[in-house]
Amino acid sequence: MQTRKWALRLGAAALIGSVSACDDDGPYQKPDWRPDSIGGVRVEERAIMAPSVKEYGDRVVKIVLRAGYRCDSISALTRVAHSSGYRLGCNDSRYWYRLKKVDGYWKVSLN
Repeated sequence: MQTRKWALRLGAAALIGSVSACDDDGPYQKPDWRPDSIGGVRVEERAIMAPSVKEYGDRVVKIVLRAGYRCDSISALTRVAHSSGYRLGCNDSRYWYRLKKVDGYWKVSLN
């Protein structure tokens, strides 16, 4: 049991160290590939997304908006690795949506 606790502490320390190192690199610069808006919705300055967002971003945002959910700015947009779905964070991460394809239709749920 002692070994496991130590490993968890070491993992947390390594994570905290890597986060603080990122903050010391100077002012944040937006990656060249990241768009200013997706599907007509503004992308936040420090939004989390992969370069592949160009392939699916517009479609995901439009599905969420058509479902009647609110999204004034995009905080994160990621593909879910273990299923055919997506996660969308909006309005400074206040709202999180999960999109999943069920029987050929997109299902949107609030997380």
